[in-house]
Order: sequence, then C-alpha cells, then structure tokens
Amino acid sequence: IFPNVTGGFSTTFGYKGLSLYARFDYALGHTLYNDLKARSLGQYQGQFNIITDVKDMWSEANPNSDLTKFYYADQLAKKNITRSNNASTAADNNSSRYYEKGDYLALREITLSYQLPKSLISKAHLTEASVYVTGQNLFYITGYDGVSPEPAVSTTYGRGIDNGRYPTPRTFLFGLSLTF
Repeated sequence: IFPNVTGGFSTTFGYKGLSLYARFDYALGHTLYNDLKARSLGQYQGQFNIITDVKDMWSEANPNSDLTKFYYADQLAKKNITRSNNASTAADNNSSRYYEKGDYLALREITLSYQLPKSLISKAHLTEASVYVTGQNLFYITGYDGVSPEPAVSTTYGRGIDNGRYPTPRTFLFGLSLTF
C-alpha cells in the first residue's frame, strides 16, 4: 500500500541567459488495486463507461481469453467475480488480477526561463528581468494501467485503492520576473 522508497531530485542547466529547471519525484515498492478497471469490467447497468479491455473478454468467438465473460447489468455482482463484490473494496473480495505495481517517476515541474540582457533592461531602470514558462505535473513514467499511480486516500475506499478519481491536474504558467 505505501511505497518502500520515495524521493525526488532536481537539476538546473544554464546557457547564455537561458535556464532550464526540472524537478522529479518517485515512489517505489508499492501495490495499487485498480478498482476502476475491476468495476468497469464487471459492469453495472449504465453506471460506468465500458473500457476497451471488454473486447478481449471471454466469448464464444474468443474462447482463449484469460478475462472472464462480461455480464452486462449485473447490479448484485452475482456473476461478475472479476471485480470487487457489490461496491465493497474489502481485501477478501478483490480479485488479484487488478493489483498492480504502483512505482512511478513523475515530472513535477519544468521551467524554461530567459534572462533579458542588461543592455535592454537598463533603460527601464531594472536590475534584472526574465520571462519564463513553467509546466507542472506533466507526466508519469509508470507501468501502472490506471489513470494515476497516486490515488487519493479515502475513508470510503482505503489506502492503495484507485477508484478513478481525477488525476493531479497539469498546469502551465507564463511569467515575467522584474527586479528594480
């Protein structure tokens, strides 16, 4: 549930007024339960969108699949044994098929800035001036199949269970830094 190792690192490169800063963090050695995928493959009637893995589930035309048969409209989870039982995420109800390694490397922030030349800014009585663009939470490198390898901690679902919450948003910033 919790990573065995977490950490981060950053680096800055500079050349002729340009600067590139990048900050990463990582988590290693933990397992997540992909509850969203499990529930999507054990479809309630119209409650979830169907994911593309449904195409690979067992059928008469696809008898060699390792995914069990898909039952639509199984509200009481009588036939869908591949997912957690009737909205319960207790450990004894979950199929081991949906436990996945949650290791990741995340690019948390990257900033490209340009320091304006002194000859240009001295006329405006500035000591320094720079323009920059920053991107935050741009991507993960992970083998996890879910939306995000960082599920929210919830009292309803418990730790280490990805119930499909929205991932951390990507943000983009544009700025101007002035020193008088």
